[in-house]
Amino acid sequence: MKVMEKSEAYNAQLYQNEVEILKLVNHPNVLRLVEAYEDKSTYHIITQLCQGGELFDKVKNGSFSEKVASRLARELLQALAYCHSKQVCHRDLSQLK
Repeated sequence: MKVMEKSEAYNAQLYQNEVEILKLVNHPNVLRLVEAYEDKSTYHIITQLCQGGELFDKVKNGSFSEKVASRLARELLQALAYCHSKQVCHRDLSQLK
């Protein structure tokens, strides 16, 4: 669950944008929206549970064989291409240098 404080003015627009995007996308390698709601002080976005830790940490530790790494890269690129086809840009990926 992602929780965003209403005390941060920009979170209202971020919340609306993220909920709209999550409603728009439907791909096996993109988290699905379960529920979105707000209370007096916070916005809540609930998505599917994604277990296993950070991909970056596993790559850094050499946890993957070449075969597994190539499959994961293919799945990631397919999800990214799908998002781009919906005019959606992933913020974390767009900041890679």
